[in-house]
Amino acid sequence: MRLILLFLLVTPFYTLGNGCGGLDEQRCMVSVINLVATPERYHEKEVVVTGYVDTKSRGYYGQYWLSFSKDYFEPANMVKIDIPENFAEQLNITHHKVYSIVGVFESCNSKPPSDRDCFNSITPIIDINGFPSMRLVISD
Repeated sequence: MRLILLFLLVTPFYTLGNGCGGLDEQRCMVSVINLVATPERYHEKEVVVTGYVDTKSRGYYGQYWLSFSKDYFEPANMVKIDIPENFAEQLNITHHKVYSIVGVFESCNSKPPSDRDCFNSITPIIDINGFPSMRLVISD
């Protein structure tokens, strides 16, 4: 099980091709670290990213975050998941579980300087069933 998790978290570092990780021009397979380190590279692109979901970050209750590690949750090193609460409840999003998300990434650098709480974020794409493209990958 841990081997599968390691594969899912590390694979995006070794993908080849264009700046989108080699899937295609429309959808980029990336890691949380890539999104945090070089957000401008993925701005307004569809991305596929896998990581640990945090639902309890200090000072940001009611918001969902994606991290590369279940032991390291700091908003500056995570990606905010922009998902309406009703969808989060329907998906039964669980703290510290691994999820894969297909969504549109927005770089904090693209937002107005007056936005004090600026975070890199991903908005899950709504699939054909009317749900966000966010799936539980591994459950302990």
